[in-house]
Amino acid sequence: MAHLKKLIMKIDMPLINILLVDDDPDDIGFFKDALEDMACDVNISVALNSVQMFDQLNSGQNFDLIFLDINLPLVDGMECLKKLKENSLYRHIPVIMLTGSQSEFDIQTSFEIGAHNYIAKPNTLNDYENCLKACIESFRKKNYVQPARDKFQIKSESSTSLPATPADSV
Repeated sequence: MAHLKKLIMKIDMPLINILLVDDDPDDIGFFKDALEDMACDVNISVALNSVQMFDQLNSGQNFDLIFLDINLPLVDGMECLKKLKENSLYRHIPVIMLTGSQSEFDIQTSFEIGAHNYIAKPNTLNDYENCLKACIESFRKKNYVQPARDKFQIKSESSTSLPATPADSV
């Protein structure tokens, strides 16, 4: 019955186009597995570096969300975030930093540049699903804005608090 409920929810929700920018094959697989288990109707495109990211953005495909790693080859994720937010064609796309870094400096810098949320890559599939669910639910509510700083970082259940929903701070 739970499988049927997930299938019905998937049919009722519009497709979300996601650009995942990450160079680690394991992390890419984990991301895709988490979304598949959530039964989200998504189209995931993957860019392994900044060049591929901008090639895909310039291809004409419209992306609803960008999940961006910080540790990338060629140009790091922070510089990619700056370029996205400085460009009038892309600054409206919500960017979620999805990275292995738990550095307060990286979190604060991402916030200041204009990322919508910050997720330190979770260690379990369940935690990954919870974090991604918070982002997708906020996006689907059509009010996905950068939350207040204290709700900016979405934490997994194994962290000190449950995932925060960006809309909670509005």
